[in-house]
Amino acid sequence: MDRLSKTGKPAMLLGLVLVLLMLIAACGEADDNPGSGGNAQPTPTQAPSSTPTPQPVDHPQGASDVVVKIEHVGGFVMQETIVTRMPHFALYGDGSVITQGPQIAIYPAPALPNLQMGTLTGEGIQKILVAAREAGLLDGDKEYRLDMIADAATTVFTITAAGETHTVSVYALMLAEEELNNDMVPEDEREARQKLAEFEAMMLDYMSWLPAEAVAETEISYPMEQLQIVVVPRDMFMIGDGSIDVGEMDWPLETPLARIGDEYPFLQQASCAVIEGDDLGTLVDALNEANELTTWISEGDEYALLLRPILPDETGCTTPQM
Repeated sequence: MDRLSKTGKPAMLLGLVLVLLMLIAACGEADDNPGSGGNAQPTPTQAPSSTPTPQPVDHPQGASDVVVKIEHVGGFVMQETIVTRMPHFALYGDGSVITQGPQIAIYPAPALPNLQMGTLTGEGIQKILVAAREAGLLDGDKEYRLDMIADAATTVFTITAAGETHTVSVYALMLAEEELNNDMVPEDEREARQKLAEFEAMMLDYMSWLPAEAVAETEISYPMEQLQIVVVPRDMFMIGDGSIDVGEMDWPLETPLARIGDEYPFLQQASCAVIEGDDLGTLVDALNEANELTTWISEGDEYALLLRPILPDETGCTTPQM
């Protein structure tokens, strides 16, 4: 009995030590376990994936700085159309947008075009620029030709963004996609044309798809500050076919039409002037009673007027694009 007790004590002590070591090890594992209680801290996990927010596209900020402009040039049209042709869409750095509004369906048409102006917020400008980028308009200058088609107009897109100005011109953009067969246009160009046509359609109806927070002011009549007038003797530049009574009006300004402005070489015997200030108000009052074919009487002579409002980025009496 004494012998057993003497030999058993060391064995019992050894067993207690082993149990204690196992408990200490278990506690250490519990502290390292992210699922354990106490002061254990969770292991960081990977953040859920999300769509990155697009970086804003830098653009000029001035009221006369063009951000996006769409215009038609060239084509088989009358000279008066070339002289008076306006951009279809113009977005400026301050958010103002100028477009051609609906025209009353009468002939002769009113003397002045129905220009409309809306104003976009910074968010609205960004949405326009994102659409331009998706249409390929921020990828550098491009020209799409169709040499087998004659007398069509060219649609010119001008975009200024991220410190660069890009110009993309598309001849005969109005042709329907089904008219552009494989023999005429390669597939990649057909796709590019389709994107550009869709972009133009979106811009001409921009108020219909932009959210409310993208629009600062809805459209109003363009508050014109300058008007270009090209004066031509009536017998040198007949407008109309003579079968319609276009009406006559007295020229309302002090300077006679025979001595107004400077020579305009684009048309024979034509002169060009820019009307602004009080004279503009007086002339607009008269133009509101006239039409595009009205004969103007000045010092007993008869004249025709070709009228074009001047946009913020433009100067008057420049040679129009052909």
